[in-house]
Amino acid sequence: MTFLFATHDFNLKERYTLKNSQAKDLFQLQTELIDMKVAMVVSKAIDRAITQLSDLLHNEIQGMRNEMNVRFSSIEDRLLSIDTHLSFIDHRLVAVEAKLKNVTHTEIRTRFLDYTCNATLAIIGGAVMYAMISLPALIK
Repeated sequence: MTFLFATHDFNLKERYTLKNSQAKDLFQLQTELIDMKVAMVVSKAIDRAITQLSDLLHNEIQGMRNEMNVRFSSIEDRLLSIDTHLSFIDHRLVAVEAKLKNVTHTEIRTRFLDYTCNATLAIIGGAVMYAMISLPALIK
């Protein structure tokens, strides 16, 4: 009987040890499962944050591109307008230079003739005055 009791006692210890070991394994599995769940939740949260940041960055870059296209288009329109005005001014300057060239040659010729006539009149007037002054002395 003692043998049965001892065997039975041994089975009880073995069962207790087995149950204790199984409890430790179960606890360890639960801990690992919780750790894995936490890791998955954190990983999903990080993935969502990265996706949101990527989308936000994409939207901001697209908005900046659109704004820059609008501004560059406006600048291009202004430059085209300025180029058109400068071309018009250039054509007018060419026309004015051509007119001034003709006017200048004509004006120079006219002024030269005026000065020549005035000089001729001054010489003739001076000669007449000299003759008038000298003539009474010659007559005497």
